[in-house]
Amino acid sequence: MAKHASPLEEEYYSSWAILIFLTLLFLILWISYQMKLHKVHFLHESVVSIFVGMFVGFVIRISPDSVLQNLMTFDPAFFLNLILPPIILNSGYELKRYRFFRHIGTILVFALLGTFTTALIMGAFTYIITLIGPEDINLTLNECFMFGSVLSSTDPVTVLAIFSQLKVDPKLYSIIFGESILNDAVSIVLYETLRKYHDSELHLSNVLLGIGTFIVSFTSSMAIGIVVGMVCALMLKYSQLHRFPGIESALVTIMAYGSYFLANALEMSGIVALLFTGIVMKHYAYDNMSVRCQRSTKYMFQILCKLAENFIFIYLGVTMFTNVDDVYRPFFIVSTLVVMCVARYCAIFGFSKLINLGSKHFFKRPGEAIVEKHQFMLFWAGLRGAVSFVLAIGMMDYDGAVVRTTTLMVIVLSVVVFGGTAPYMLNRFNIATGVEDSDNDSSENEAGLPSGQAAKRESRKPRHAGQRHRDSSAVWIEEEALLDEEKFRHKTPASRYDNHWFTSFDNRHLKPLLTNMKSGARAD
Repeated sequence: MAKHASPLEEEYYSSWAILIFLTLLFLILWISYQMKLHKVHFLHESVVSIFVGMFVGFVIRISPDSVLQNLMTFDPAFFLNLILPPIILNSGYELKRYRFFRHIGTILVFALLGTFTTALIMGAFTYIITLIGPEDINLTLNECFMFGSVLSSTDPVTVLAIFSQLKVDPKLYSIIFGESILNDAVSIVLYETLRKYHDSELHLSNVLLGIGTFIVSFTSSMAIGIVVGMVCALMLKYSQLHRFPGIESALVTIMAYGSYFLANALEMSGIVALLFTGIVMKHYAYDNMSVRCQRSTKYMFQILCKLAENFIFIYLGVTMFTNVDDVYRPFFIVSTLVVMCVARYCAIFGFSKLINLGSKHFFKRPGEAIVEKHQFMLFWAGLRGAVSFVLAIGMMDYDGAVVRTTTLMVIVLSVVVFGGTAPYMLNRFNIATGVEDSDNDSSENEAGLPSGQAAKRESRKPRHAGQRHRDSSAVWIEEEALLDEEKFRHKTPASRYDNHWFTSFDNRHLKPLLTNMKSGARAD
């Protein structure tokens, strides 16, 4: 049993814990710098972070200081309130909106239907495994579906970082990125819905009530995010905050994070609220900001996101050895990993066929079709991350030690195996790399120029690292998709969606209401 520490002792050990994490962060970022400098693509920093964290966790585990060990064990409240929000906010704030909404149908199919399918398959197979498995695992049918929702949350940080570094096909990147940020929100809301009805019997009325609860929670959270983003835009428009960029940047940051905690306080999804707050802020409030506020918020959110992403993998690696009540069930771990891959395969390849059929015959938009090699990379990008681990900790009342350790092992193995081999798979399937994304819809680029001026100074012609691989079943899809994509690239961002009903409504009513309708930021 761990000894009780006095406040002074706890402060002392807390200083050591923070120092260790900061040192590890510095080490990982320096390794990342060296890897980028020497163009090392076969290994990503997140994999290195996990192994470094595991080594430090092992050293702490064999040390006699139990107080330090307890302080460095995964804390869900710390993760949810401090580590996760910067990642979600930056995802929404840096979202390439035109490409995201261009493929919004595909993204929603994978994020909603794909997540439900994955959770359903995993829940059903987990229940079978608990019934016939050789290990003593006590999970009810509802708890098995909760476990399925836990592992339906994907977190392809490693794959997306590799894709960004290698400049992989923008369409593939945008689909994986969009699915991942919405998938986390869907899995969390699904998990909370199942938890609310844990003690209820499985009747049709309860199932329908659960579906209704999910829809209300998701849409309400989205509404909170949209409203906060619009209020921020109005605040900047009808004030003179641009004269005081420091206060302006601080207020924007506080409002963004406030949406997350407001939604959580109302028992909604903070992730959904924060995501849409970031999107709406970038779409409306960004043009009302001073130039200094635009730059400070952009780079501050990026820096916080970078630190949080690396910290997560270090944190998970350390946690593998600092939890004293771990219970490992080898058969259950291997079975869960296999079932996870089967569920991901069914969700990606099954719904890809549905999307391709709809794109060809119903919507007459072949550019939305997904070629087979992209389907495989979507499957390969189905890594599990810290969100799954947080949800697993929430199941501590239901044979939670087994669920937690199994989830942690699945996360580590998926990151190492799938994330570590992502560059090899890109080469194996001749996925286009070195492609310059023409969809630069940011109001300001790295050089500080408006996007229209920067477009004149950069070539939009894509570069490919190898010839395209074609198979007989996907020739028409890829040819039509490439033609459609080329037409899309040669349009300016403002003209790509002029015919869309929301764009027309946005330009006529929302933009004049919420922004200053100027092409650039306010002068400082």
